[in-house]
Order: sequence, then structure tokens, then C-alpha cells
Amino acid sequence: HVLSAYASMADWLLKALSGLLTLEHSVYGVVVALATFVALFVRHRRQTQSAGARRREVAVVSELHLYPVKSCKGIRITNAECTSRGLRYDRCWVVMDGESQFLTQKKQPTMARISQQLEIDEQGQAVVILTAPNMPELKLTSHFSDTIEKTEVKVYRMIGTGIDCGSEASEWFSTYLNIPGCRVYYMPNYCQSRRLATDSKYGHVAQQEDEVSFADFAPYLLTSEASLTDLNSRLDKPLSIRNFRPNIVVRGPDAYEEDSWGKFTIGAAVFRKLKECGRCILTTLDPDTGEKLGEEPLKTLRSYRSDERYGTAPKFGLHATVDRIGTIAVGDRVFIHDE
Repeated sequence: HVLSAYASMADWLLKALSGLLTLEHSVYGVVVALATFVALFVRHRRQTQSAGARRREVAVVSELHLYPVKSCKGIRITNAECTSRGLRYDRCWVVMDGESQFLTQKKQPTMARISQQLEIDEQGQAVVILTAPNMPELKLTSHFSDTIEKTEVKVYRMIGTGIDCGSEASEWFSTYLNIPGCRVYYMPNYCQSRRLATDSKYGHVAQQEDEVSFADFAPYLLTSEASLTDLNSRLDKPLSIRNFRPNIVVRGPDAYEEDSWGKFTIGAAVFRKLKECGRCILTTLDPDTGEKLGEEPLKTLRSYRSDERYGTAPKFGLHATVDRIGTIAVGDRVFIHDE
């Protein structure tokens, strides 16, 4: 529309200057045309500059990680579908003890030795294959009837529902963890998600529709290579990004620059930052064995990355949700939206 207006104004000017209109009309037309032309030009420049400012390239995705069963070893992937609850199949399974308390490496560090493999069967259903030392292979399926009984599952301060994965899964985890009465629950799309706004501690950063499966709080965790490099420069023994269990790792921004992001686009998905991630003792465990490595990185992070909003948990990485679902892949560029 703007370009066609430019053309009309230009045509009017040419006709006026060529004497094809009366002198009176020519003078009047030239003035009107010039004024309109200038106004449209200024408006177009402002819109163009504003559009350019709204999206600014800052990074590229270098790694993607998926954790189908919460707190088991992660899977490095090359692409993923972003849903409102997290990466497709991310933390959709959770292990509970006999008292309905969810289990993680924080109290059961040997969960780090449980390897996961995700496959899609001929019916298009996900199958998670679990292996662990001195244990037979266990397969968890995502194929359940939507009429099956659903159970309330509470992870931290938010409640959702899940489907009991059966006695084989129960016995497998009970045996491996030496905890009687373990149950495994799966959250398909037709189960009630956990609503971030209901979280009594951090719900104020979320919108009413924000949801998550069985992740601690947010559906996405993003970290940057530069932030890890800066942290490692302060440690005697460098750590892997796997110590921080991110979903998305980016390369490009300066260390901790991601703290300042608001909305950002990766691939077809649009993300919204919720808050920084306050880190826990899980970061001090060897990601392959669950062995505690000491007080690092928490001791060092607390010396320069503390924030009263997170108590004694120093911040590293950001929690996010999506405003637009879509696929993302390693190599995708990251654009932040300047408001």
C-alpha cells in the first residue's frame, strides 16, 4: 500500500510539473502531493526501522537435549517439536515412591546411570527404552487409551494427572533403586498438565495458560556456551553443560547475556522468558554416574551469581515457555524481540 501510494504521488507530481493540469490545480496538487509523499515516506521509514528493531539475531542453537523420564540420563538430539508443555516427550514420565513423592537424582543419584533411548513405533507411538547396570531392558510406551484411569501427580508445588505405566515398570524401578512401591506415571496430552500460575513460589511470572509436564517448573531450560566457559574459567575442574541439564544450548551471546532476554524466536517457535534458573545440588553430581563431585559449581556461582529471589540457589540459565509452538533444530538462529 505504501509503495502504491508513492507511485500515485509521483505520477501526480509529474503531471503537475508537465503542465497537464491548470496552474491553480498544479500548485495545489504539488503541495498536497509533496506533503503526502513526505508523510508516507517518514511513516514507512519508522515502520521499517521498528520492524528491524523487533527481531535481532543474537545466537545459534548448538545443542538440544531431551529427558523423557524425569531425572534419568538425557538424550542429545538434532531437532524437536516444541509444545506448550515442553519439547515433545520431554519429562513426560516421572517416578514416584510408595508415598507418592517424586524421585530425582537429588535424593537418588543412581538415577544418573539410567540411560534412555526414544523410538517411534509403527503406530507412531513413542517407546522409551531404559537400561541400567545389572538390570534388564525396560520399555515404556506412550500408547494408552484416553479412557484409562488417571492419577493426580504432584511435582513440587504443582499438580497434574498421569497414567500408571503398570507393574513391570514399578518392579523395575523398585528393584534398581531399592525402594519398594515405586510407580511410574506418564502424562499424555489428554491428561491435565501442571499449571505454572498455580505455583505458590514462582507462579507470578507465568500467564494463566502456561503449562508444563513433569519438569521442576518451566517447560524449557536454556543455557549458553559462553556462560559455561566463564564459569569454568573460575573452577579448578571444568564442568560439562550436562551438569545443568538444559533443553537448549546456544552459541554466540556473551556470558549471561541470556539473562536479559524477554521474547525470542528459534526456528518456528516463539519463546517467552519466565525467570532465571536457580541451581540446586544436582549440578554437583557427575552426569554419568551420579557421584557427588564436591561443592562446585554452587560454591563459585554463589560468589557472583546470587539473587535474593532464588535464596541460596545461584542463577545459571533461563526458564522459558512458548507463545507459539513449532519445530526447532541444531543450527537454528536465535532472534530476540526488542520491545
